[in-house]
This record gives sequence, structure tokens and C-alpha cells, in this order.
Amino acid sequence: MIVNKAHTLLLFLLAATITCAAQTSVALERQADAKFSDYDFAAAQTLYRQAYEASGDAAFRNRMVEMITQCDNGLSMLSFACKPVVVASKTVPANNFFLYYKHIPAERWGRMADGTLAALDPTLRKMFFSRDNGGQSDIYTSTLVEDNLWSTPALLGDSHISPADEVMPVVSYDGKKLYYSSKGLFGMGGYDLFVCEWDESSKSWGEPQNLGFPFSSVGDDFLYSDTPDGNFSILASNRACGADSVTIYILQFKNAPLKSAVTAAEARKIAALEVRKQDAQQPAEAEEEVVSYDDPLQRSYAEAMTAYSSLKKTLAELTERQLELQSRIAAATDEADRGLLVRNLSTAEQSMFEKQQELRTAQDKIQSIEMECLTKGIELDRSRFEEAPQQTEEPEVQLPEYEFVRLMAPAYLTAVFEEPEEKFDYTFKVLDEAVIADNAVLEEGLIYQIQILAGSGKVAPRQLHGFSPVFEKKQSNGKYVYCVGKFSKYADAQKALPSVKKYYSSAFIVAFRNGKSMSVVNARKAEATITDKYQLVFSDYPGGIPADIMQVIRANCSKDIARRTSEEGKVIYYIAPFDSISEAESLASKLREAGAKGISTDIIK
Repeated sequence: MIVNKAHTLLLFLLAATITCAAQTSVALERQADAKFSDYDFAAAQTLYRQAYEASGDAAFRNRMVEMITQCDNGLSMLSFACKPVVVASKTVPANNFFLYYKHIPAERWGRMADGTLAALDPTLRKMFFSRDNGGQSDIYTSTLVEDNLWSTPALLGDSHISPADEVMPVVSYDGKKLYYSSKGLFGMGGYDLFVCEWDESSKSWGEPQNLGFPFSSVGDDFLYSDTPDGNFSILASNRACGADSVTIYILQFKNAPLKSAVTAAEARKIAALEVRKQDAQQPAEAEEEVVSYDDPLQRSYAEAMTAYSSLKKTLAELTERQLELQSRIAAATDEADRGLLVRNLSTAEQSMFEKQQELRTAQDKIQSIEMECLTKGIELDRSRFEEAPQQTEEPEVQLPEYEFVRLMAPAYLTAVFEEPEEKFDYTFKVLDEAVIADNAVLEEGLIYQIQILAGSGKVAPRQLHGFSPVFEKKQSNGKYVYCVGKFSKYADAQKALPSVKKYYSSAFIVAFRNGKSMSVVNARKAEATITDKYQLVFSDYPGGIPADIMQVIRANCSKDIARRTSEEGKVIYYIAPFDSISEAESLASKLREAGAKGISTDIIK
């Protein structure tokens, strides 16, 4: 009896300890989130690390690792920040904010069948849009073939794909730059803004570059573009408004804005993107407040912040010196003078590197004092210590006016995409040498696979015992997972499993629906409810679907239209998928009434 009571008490204490740890980690995460939202990434990072240590939950710890990485990104981005001049702003509903982008010609964009935006280049022969790619959104491009027929959509490139979403592409006025928003590429949180440039020599889009702070913020930022008149840069963001709204910011265009490191206090002010008044008077210089710090920690903090501010000023001066030397090197005609300037630049860069190291040490010291104060319950008035944003001397420039105008919604694009040829054989088999699948992304629907390996490095095909197809998937944590086969039924995967277990005894069946992982139990339940899907087939339009028939399709259907050429050279159009034969026949009846010919309804195999 006594033993049972002791056992019960032990279990109670263990449960209480786990609960307390969970509550502590959640509380630390909330504190960290607040610091993160205030651009205080150093303090946030320390709190996220403490939350990581306080929790034993794997999913929670993974989230903390992601946030620690975002803090690193944020600190890096605040080291190269600019201070744009905001001309105007307007908060509008999030579902149609793009209607206020009056500088984009109507013919340069449109809506896809599902309502998402598509952007076109100046030739109107290249289209860019975001679509689902196995559970995440990625940027695709397509080229006009003829009339309203477009090539099979292709991904923009490997460097533009992240574990999260890429959305809302827009092409620059001259067609040389492509902007879009990403939630998974290097950034400080939410959707950040990225740009890539067209490389004519390789005929491809270059590496994506984050537009930097404050264009990218801790909120969601979308649809950056410059006006063709060279006056404005425009972006939309929810950084300072409700979830159902976005604010459109009109910034004065600058081709090469000066960048410098900013503090958290400066970042908060800059990120607000407040509209600059034309004739605003500079505030009178405030008298320096003399403060006495009785607490040793507060005194140490004030001294550390003073040293930090001094280092920042030195770095700003070195940056100006580098810019001056770079300008003089570019203009130098005498080789001797040029050599001297290059040596001076090298010395300045070395000094810059050393001061940056000192700045990081100063940041670490400040962070350490802040955490000690937090532990001891000592309140720090950061506003008293942080350096106020500097008022830079800029020449008075009359800012151009900007008037917001709401446009009509872009028209739906009557685009028909060529059906991709199925070149790769996804039938499960054992060959002399394993074959890696061309595309590791799983299409929509329910799919089973057999997982064989998971590790930190890639595996050569010769080590995979001749299995085909093998899917190589790189995870967000950098690890590689290898799966065999692509089965639509659990029974087929189960039938192949013994062949795989001969070489991989720990192999097991996994399931996916629309590209997202799910339990095999739930997958089998879902499989039992799956019914056939249907498609409409047009076989009498070798020259393309007539405009009046296309109009009926778009008025009654939001599905994509694909074109395929049979082995006999016959052109066939498909509209799919339909969940029931009655849904497909309903559209077919309306099309026949409009005069369409050669329409049939088939089961998708």
C-alpha cells in the first residue's frame, strides 16, 4: 500500500514537473515573440534558446530552432538597412489590394482560372504565376505557343523553391527583374520580398535576393514594383494593420539607397513607414538628460550602450570612407594613383571588419546584461539607453504627389496549357541499377510510398539496390529522405513491401494526400471513400477552342484547360478534374447548347 502511494506521488510530481516545464517554455516563447515583433532580435534569440532548453517536445523545439534562425537573419538584415522616404500610404481590403496598382498596364497581368494573379513580361509572351506544388505554392512560368495556347508550366528554378510558399510574382516594366514574396527563403519572418534578374547569357533567372529591411519586415510584404516614370517604388504590407487588410506604401524611388546598421529602436521607427510631410519642421534638439544609475547592472548597461553607439558611429564613418574610395577608384585614370587607392580601400575594409567584430562583442555584452536583469526582475528603460534615430541632413527635394486610383479587376486569362508528356515510368520495379525519379514532388491525390532511408547526406543510385522509382526528398532541416514507389492503393504498396524489406528491413509504408504527409490509418480510411474522377474531352478543335465556347467554359468552370497531342498527331483538349459525372455532364450540356462539338466525359485513370 505504501509502495503504491509512493509510486502515485512520484507520478504526480513527474507530471507536475513536465507541466511546469511546458508552461515555462510557452511563457518564454511569448516573451520572445514580443521582442521579435519589436525587431529586438538579439533579446528574442536568447529567449527562444531558453524556451528550447525548457521544453522536451520535439515539434516545439523544431519551431524554436526556426525562430532562432530567423533572429540571425533579422540581425543580419538590420546591419544593412536603408531609410526610404514615404510619399503616401493607404489601407485597403486584403482581397483586392492589387486593384490600386495603377502603374501596371491592364495587359501586363490577369487572373488564372482559380482567381490567382498572373504577371506577363513586356512582350506578353512570358507568363508568371504561383500554383500548388505538392502542398506548397511555387512560382511557375509559361511561354506563349500560339493564340491562347501556352507551354507546359515549368518551375522558375531550384533556387526559388523553399519549404514554404512563394507567391505573387510581378515583372519589372523593362522585363529584366522579377519580384515575388517568399515565406521560406532567407528572411526575417512572414512573407519577405525578393528580386531576381534575367541572365541573358544563361537564358535563366538569377539567384533570388531579399530586398532587405525595411521593404521586408516581420510582417507579410507583397507585390513590390517600381513605376515606369522612375518616381516611386510601391509595396503592400500587413505590418501595421488588421489581418483582413493591407497598407499600400508609396516610396520615393532610389536606385542605390545608402545602407547602414540600425538599432532595434531605429528599426521600429523605420519599419512603420510613416508618410513624410512636405514642409515638416525639424524638431528642436532636446537637452541631454543626465541620469544617475545607482544599480550596478543599469550602470553597466548604460556604459555598454554608449560603447555600442560609438562603434556604430565609427562604422558609419568607415562606410562613407569606403564609398568615397570606391568612387575615386572608378574615376582614376593613372595606374599608380589607382593602386594607392586600392591599398587604402583594403585597409579601410580591414578596419571595417575589426570594428564589426567589436560591435558583435558589444552586442553580446548588452544581451548578457539584459538577460541578467530579466532574471533578477530589474526593469530596464531601453528608450533611455537606445540611440535615437539620427536626423540625416538631406537636400530639400519636392516630393512628387501620388493619387490612389482603384482600377477594374484584371480579366480572366483564356490560357490553355500544353499537357506535359509522361516521359518517366513510375511503375515499381527492380532493375540492375536504381533510378531516381525526375520529380520528387507528389501530385494531388492520395499516394502511398515505401520509406527506406533518412540521413544527413545524399545516397548514390548504386547503393539503392536497383529499385525504381526512388524519390529523393530534401527536408527543411537539411536531411534527405528516400522513398520507393508511387502507389495509389495501399494493397499495391503492401505487395511491393517484401521486395524492399529484403534489403531494408526497417522499411515501412508512408502516405501523402495532396503532397502532405498523413498517417497510413487515415489514408486507408480516405482510400475507402475515394470515388472516380472525371474529365471533359474535346476532340474536334485542332485549331483551338473557339472564343465563344471558351467564354462559356470560363463562366461556368474554374478548372485549367490542358492540350495534348496523341501519337497519331490528333489535338485533344481536357478540362479536369470533376468529382462526379453529373458535375462534368452539367458543363458538357451547357457547352453543347452553345454549339460545342466532339465533347465526351471520361474517367481519369
